[in-house]
Amino acid sequence: LDNKISSAKANIIFDIIFKAKVLKPIKNNHYEANVCMITEDGIFLDVYNKINILLPKNELCDYEMKDDRYIHKNTKKSIKYGDIINVGIRDTKYSNKNFSSIGFII
Repeated sequence: LDNKISSAKANIIFDIIFKAKVLKPIKNNHYEANVCMITEDGIFLDVYNKINILLPKNELCDYEMKDDRYIHKNTKKSIKYGDIINVGIRDTKYSNKNFSSIGFII
């Protein structure tokens, strides 16, 4: 942080240097996402409460829904509410200060 007074107008000028983490969903980027909701139509996830991701039913061909979870047909690994899973971004839309994305499981 540095400051100085402008001799021409007596304005105070601040030079600020900072680091920022940018979270912008880009096609094919990978994220760890939190499972927010499970429905018959797919799985809803969020990343840092900023990016909403839908894993649609067609991305879950290797899974079948039982009760409140999706279970992999071969490995029997389940995905349930509150799990953290690795996903990729297939497509993204920005609206109302939030990103909404369609994703796929990694």
